[in-house]
Amino acid sequence: MKKQFPEVEDLTLATIDRIIGTSVFVKLDDYNNKEGVINFSEVAPGRIRNIRDYIKIGQKIVIKVIRVDEAKNHIDLSLRRVTLKERKEISEKHKKQKDFFVMLNISLTDKNKLTLIKQKSKEYSLDEFFDALDNRNKNFFTQLGIANEEIKKVFEVLDEKIKNKKVNIRAKFILKCELPDGIEKIKNILEQVNTPGITITYLGAPNYILDLQGKDYKELNKKLKEILELFGNKARESNCLFEIQE
Repeated sequence: MKKQFPEVEDLTLATIDRIIGTSVFVKLDDYNNKEGVINFSEVAPGRIRNIRDYIKIGQKIVIKVIRVDEAKNHIDLSLRRVTLKERKEISEKHKKQKDFFVMLNISLTDKNKLTLIKQKSKEYSLDEFFDALDNRNKNFFTQLGIANEEIKKVFEVLDEKIKNKKVNIRAKFILKCELPDGIEKIKNILEQVNTPGITITYLGAPNYILDLQGKDYKELNKKLKEILELFGNKARESNCLFEIQE
């Protein structure tokens, strides 16, 4: 079950409520709208001339917990310490949860139950919710008040979406050859790969992007490494320069 207060270093979604002085007050979406505070120094690095250039009332943001004083019911938060990757992960989890309830509403025989189910789900952390969802834990959702037939329908829709979902990965690389026939050599190297789902984009000499699309991330990642290794070997054989960019 979810705790009343978040822990230090926790990431959570918040809604900006008001700005007073040099403090931003927010409501923590995952903790029954419990209030937290972001000092201006934790909104963004450097001097802030106009706070509204960074945030707006009613805006949803991902924040990091930096201090908790349960006795005083006080929570200090940070916006600037949240990485882009962390922001994306938390935002995607909330979107998936929202999508789940949309699909659930379609499957419910009694539409009036949805509000109650959403309220009960707030008793659990987002991680608990997704652990149950990933493992297709029917008991968890039964406790929320969802009938077996209803949750079965939702799982069927989710499994179908996962089955048809496509994954994209990419890598940026440099390929150049200063020999008289360098252009032809580069062309021959790139033509080593001509498979559906694989795209090579020319960004301007000597930069390229390799895109792969499929259904399994691990398989795509393995294929990406194989292609890059192939390009590297062929480049060396042709006395060309090949470098993978970060």
